[in-house]
Parts: sequence; structure tokens; C-alpha cells
Amino acid sequence: MHHMSSNAAASIDLSPLHSLRFARFTFDLEATEDLHLPQYKGSTFRGGFGNALKKALCMTKTFDCPPCLLKHTCHYISVFEPKIDKMVADLLRIGRDAPQPFVLEPPLTDQRQFKKGERLSVGLVLIGRVMELLPSIVYAFTVFGERVGLGTAKGKFAVRRMTDADGAVVFDGKTFTGDFRVMTFPEFLHSNGSPQSVTMQFLTPTRIMTSHGNSRRHLMRLRTTDDLWTFIETLYHRLFVLTNLYCLSDIQPYTAKRIPLNSRQLSLSNVDIGWMDWERYSNRQHIPMKLGGFVGQITLKGEVDDLLPLLRIGEYLHVGKGTSFGLGQFKLVHRSADE
Repeated sequence: MHHMSSNAAASIDLSPLHSLRFARFTFDLEATEDLHLPQYKGSTFRGGFGNALKKALCMTKTFDCPPCLLKHTCHYISVFEPKIDKMVADLLRIGRDAPQPFVLEPPLTDQRQFKKGERLSVGLVLIGRVMELLPSIVYAFTVFGERVGLGTAKGKFAVRRMTDADGAVVFDGKTFTGDFRVMTFPEFLHSNGSPQSVTMQFLTPTRIMTSHGNSRRHLMRLRTTDDLWTFIETLYHRLFVLTNLYCLSDIQPYTAKRIPLNSRQLSLSNVDIGWMDWERYSNRQHIPMKLGGFVGQITLKGEVDDLLPLLRIGEYLHVGKGTSFGLGQFKLVHRSADE
């Protein structure tokens, strides 16, 4: 067996993620009535989408999940309220509420009033087996627009078209083609050259708990290399869990081997990170909830090679808490091989 010398850079084992597959879609919507939306629109879109999905998929039409005999085979539950048993939760080192197999990306505009006829677009990423439900999900989006509506005044909208990651039309407002681009983990492994740095821009509040040290856990700000390791580990763990729950038939245990970054030459520079708070109203608890996270930009310098696949997939699948309503969205804005 080959042993690495202690001063060699240990690389991250990405093989447990190789079965990960997902697809990204863009819904082009047109307001058919005036829309009144909050500044951050993720929670509003996710709430309406969930409501419409239940309307579209509930087989008993009672819309009452807890006592339902069909909940173990219900597509609404598997997409929107996935639960796992304690054994699986322990193996994956997560709670009983599994991460949802989708990411909803709201329009990132501060515009709050949309007049009838105005367009807006929403991104939706579907992970693993849930891609098979795409026809039902497209139908749910039409129900969302026509019957559920958006925002405080429940303004209605129409789905004009939906495209995949390549821009190919999958739904033209009437007809569903059924063909779409599926992305797989291995296609993110090939990078051009060996960049010396990568700049990341965090577009929506990113909520990640610290895991290092003995201090009380708190939401981190991504300002130190310790924070960076926590960020990478959080992203890796998220991708591992999504792969196991939605892309494989059996569960592999998550070994909390700290990702071997400590031996790597990696530093943060040009850290320009701020904090953004926003409030959402919880329909379940009937209270406003304050949610915040870090936003802004950082540059990673040094051995970024084997982080790139994780980061490039993270651009689609987000990181931290609240991903199903668009939190934790980041993009890579600059990769350099020759700085």
C-alpha cells in the first residue's frame, strides 16, 4: 500500500461523488397580473412552488400529509418534505429532515413590483432520481402560475418556456419535449491547466456553521483559512449526502475524515465579505424569521486544482442552509493559471 509522505499535499478523494447527477432549468415567466414581491424572493417562490406541487401531485386531494396512507409513495413528499430514518441519518451525519433534491434560484433583482406583461426568470436544479418527475414539476409550475400565484396579492403568471443548461427548449408553454441535458460529476473533473487562484463571488446569503475549535458553534463569515476548510468540508458533505440519497441505491457512511486541506498550500486573499440579513414569514410557525448569511467575494490562492470540481458543481448546487430557496449561491468569476 502506498503511503504519502507527511509533507506531500494530500488530495481530496472525490470518488464517492462520481455518481452525482443533476440538471438545471430556467423557467421564463410572464406576469399575467401585477406582482408584488419581497426584496429577496426565494422563500416566496419556494412556498408557492411547494403549494402548487401539492395541488398537482396529491393523490387523495385531501392535502393533509401526516395521516395519509400514501405518503411513503408520494412524489410531493419525496421532493418537498423528504424524511429519512435514523439509521440513514446517522450514516450520513445529518438530521432526519433530508436535504431537498432541488435548488430553486429566484430572480436576483431588488425589483419588487412587476407589471402585467413583465418577464422574470427562475432557475431550478433537480438532483438524481427526481429528474424523472420533470413533467409533474413543469405541470406544478403552471398550476403555481395559474392557480396559486405569487407574493402577498397572489399575482398570477404564465410559464412561457423552460430551457435546460444548454439553452435548449424543454417546454414551450404548451408542449413538453422530454429531452434535457443531464450533468454528471466526472464531466467537472477536467479543468484547463492548473490555476494558481480562483475568485468566488457569493450572490445570496450563505449560512454555514463553524465546526472548528471548542467555541460555541456560530454562523461563519469566511474570513480565515479555518473558515475556508469548514466551507470546503460543508460543500463536500452536501454533495456526498445528495449523491447517496438521490443518485445511488445504497447508502455509504460519511466518514468525517477532515478533508486533508491542512497540508495544502492554500490561502485567502482579497477578502471582501459582508453580512446580509433578510426576513421571511414562516407559515408553519406563524412568525417572521430573521435569516442572514455572508455575501461578497474572496480569492483562493495556491493549490486549488482538486477543489475546482467541488467549486464548479457548487455553482449549481449551492452550499449551506436554505439552498432550496436559493441561499448559498456563488459563482466562480476568475480562474488564473499565470498570476
